[in-house]
Parts: sequence; C-alpha cells; structure tokens
Amino acid sequence: MSIAVQWLRKTGFCGCMLPTRVRNFLSEFYKPVALVVEDEPLLALYAEDLLCDLGYEVHHAHNADVAVPMLQTLKIDLLFTDIEMPGRWNGLALAVHAATVMPEVPILVVSGRLKPAQTEIPSSALFFSKPYDASHITQALRLFRKPA
Repeated sequence: MSIAVQWLRKTGFCGCMLPTRVRNFLSEFYKPVALVVEDEPLLALYAEDLLCDLGYEVHHAHNADVAVPMLQTLKIDLLFTDIEMPGRWNGLALAVHAATVMPEVPILVVSGRLKPAQTEIPSSALFFSKPYDASHITQALRLFRKPA
C-alpha cells in the first residue's frame, strides 16, 4: 500500500465523496472499501465477488454484531448488508447505525424474506430483494457515484 493511500485512510478519506474524475485518477492508487455483512456463506461470496469485480476491496462480517466494531476500524466507502442474521443486531439496525456515524457512506440492504418500508431504511440506503440481479446492484452503485 502506498504512503498516499495510507495517509488517505488514516485521515478518514472516503472515496465516495470525490468527484468522478478525481476518483478515476486516484483509482490506480486507491481502491474503495466495501463491508459485506451476510450470514449465508454462498450469498456472501456472491456479493464479495460482485463488489471485487466492481473494483472494491471487500471485507466480510458474518453478522451485524461483528460488523459494528469493524465500522469503527475500517474506513469504508460502501456497506452491503443482509437484514436477517443471528445476533443482537439485524441489518436494519446496522444500516441505521452506519448512516448515523457515517452519513456519507452509501448502504445497500438486501433480504430474501423481509421488505422494509422506505421509512425503515436510512435515506442513504437502497433496498434489494433476494435474489438480486448483479446488474441492478451495479446500476445502484453508479447512482451513488454520480458525476460532479
């Protein structure tokens, strides 16, 4: 990792806040960071693979209880979370917490059973029903990265 990237991460740099042209220039030095929170191993691998293909450095937590401390130590550019998981926190509570402590970070919320009302998810979040289409996730991430 270059000294520049280490400095950017140390200072709390979030690539999603940059204009597209600047992000494109920095892309050879900086990879955006995504946190995938999913308890189903195959679905986690699918999400991780999708985000890796889109250029993200991906970290994984198997539930929201594990993800909360990771939000404090990682400087993430995207949170991707399932809703129903074992543990004290569910994905909706994690999304609300993340939106409070990192309002600039986009959040993708997914579920195969629940369909939350728009008022239940943060304004910085989008919801997708499982099984979701990779092209829909890609389109959503493009919306989050709108040109300046």
